[in-house]
Amino acid sequence: MDNACIHNLKQIEGLLLELPDEFYSKKLAILDNQSIGSHTRHVLEFYLCLLKGLKLKSISYDARERDLGLELSKDKAMRVIDILCAEIAGIYDDIPIELISDHSENKLENITLKTSLYRELRYNLEHSVHHLALIKIALKEMGFLSESMATLGVASSTLRYRDQNISHQLHEAE
Repeated sequence: MDNACIHNLKQIEGLLLELPDEFYSKKLAILDNQSIGSHTRHVLEFYLCLLKGLKLKSISYDARERDLGLELSKDKAMRVIDILCAEIAGIYDDIPIELISDHSENKLENITLKTSLYRELRYNLEHSVHHLALIKIALKEMGFLSESMATLGVASSTLRYRDQNISHQLHEAE
């Protein structure tokens, strides 16, 4: 159903295929001593949390499982991406979901919000784009940014806007 999410996950997979293993788990000062692997793990765990929560019709990104194996192994991350893409491709209906969230710093103060599967897929997509922008900064810092990675971390609306401006500028130049 959600081709944008699948495209996003496949974009991450493409990055992982190009990225040398030693760059995946390397801690970088520019990422606050986190790695590309830790950002990848974080994104994948949000998607996993959402899909797991569908069974209960309740999700809490705060209570997600943290699998450090995803942070250290590109192969494991790519296997999870394939699973996520297959599950997302099988989604055909929006369903209501409860989102349990806590943004307090000192004590547990859960709030419950009404949301939906489609809304949360959109949230996961935007969340992923944000983390890909951070990953792109790290790739630049390491001198490992290929042409195929040019659109990493750029929202689809921004890509469309850029295309429209280029078309408009070309038309004005004629």
